[in-house]
Amino acid sequence: MTVLLITGASRGIGYACVLRALSLPDVRVFGVARSSEHLAALAETAGQPDRFAWFAGDVTDRAVCARILDECLNRFGRLDAVIQNAGTLQPIAKIADADVDAWRSLFEINFFSVLELTRLVLPELRKSKGAIVMVSSGAANYGYTAWGAYGSSKAALKHLTMTLTAEETDVTAMGLSPGRVDTEMQAVLRAEGKAAMDPSDYQSFKEAKETGQLVKPEDCARSLVALAVGGRGGSWRGFEGKWNERSVQQLAAQVFGRTQRLDMPQK
Repeated sequence: MTVLLITGASRGIGYACVLRALSLPDVRVFGVARSSEHLAALAETAGQPDRFAWFAGDVTDRAVCARILDECLNRFGRLDAVIQNAGTLQPIAKIADADVDAWRSLFEINFFSVLELTRLVLPELRKSKGAIVMVSSGAANYGYTAWGAYGSSKAALKHLTMTLTAEETDVTAMGLSPGRVDTEMQAVLRAEGKAAMDPSDYQSFKEAKETGQLVKPEDCARSLVALAVGGRGGSWRGFEGKWNERSVQQLAAQVFGRTQRLDMPQK
């Protein structure tokens, strides 16, 4: 049995990760998000109360992070892997117009909540020789106009993964960039990004939606879950890459078999 904890589980990539993971018969999933209503709806969709449990809370609250681990262990008795998916894009603004408090709020979600939950789960992951998968981004490596807050937080997350790899010999830490995924974050970008983003960057994202080039959440979720369940030790330690890299796709084929399709229910 593998117990997988997923943050940001109520929508988008996290929602797809829950359903992907539950397609594997030996996996139990503990989902975390802020909305109890959305999580309850996900549980109903999943239809596997013996294998899926959830907790509603704000991961930026340290007490909530401690409660998440307690509830997961009370329900399933162990923890084998974590997908750190909770995140936000806003604020979308140039540095000259930066609201430092807005940057702090983003870092609380995108980085400090990840750090706190990671710190808490490490003893359990050492026992299970488990894995942590960070949802990374190409923005960790490149500067995009008006994405300073988001990109900086993802760069910090990338360094956290490298540091974990140096410090934790029994835990496999990895980072996976899901690409441009057709989620609410992309909708926010299209709605709010035009004024501050570089026009060519903004148009590129807009056209990706219009021409159907955005990655489906269920496709990148397949890679994330494959890493969480099957990525252990060796070359996976400290892995940082894209969801569609050959090595990741080969691992996903091993974990899921050759079946690619997952029909996402309409929410």
